[in-house]
Parts: sequence; C-alpha cells; structure tokens
Amino acid sequence: MRAYCQPSDLMPVELNVEAVHHRPAVIVVTAHGQARGCRCPEYGVTSRRVQSNLLR
Repeated sequence: MRAYCQPSDLMPVELNVEAVHHRPAVIVVTAHGQARGCRCPEYGVTSRRVQSNLLR
C-alpha cells in the first residue's frame, strides 16, 4: 500500500511557509516562525530578540 501525505504533514504548525520552489535536485522552502518569542532551553527565559538569520 502506498502512503500519501499532505504538505502540512511535513512542516510544524509553528511555521509560516511563504514559498516553495522546486528544481530537478532541490526543494527550497522559505518559512518563518509564528511565535513572537521563544523560551531559552537553558535559562527558561522568553526572548523576542532575533539572534541571527540562517540560510540552509
């Protein structure tokens, strides 16, 4: 039996997907988080500061 999934099954609900582009060997997903802040796993304090932007 072949399994099917929706694109939403592949992305966490916390992400806003802005665009998806595909090329023969590459899929590029442009997304950003929905939350205004995030809790530090080490100190437990919520921060709204953007530390960096990363292109992967």
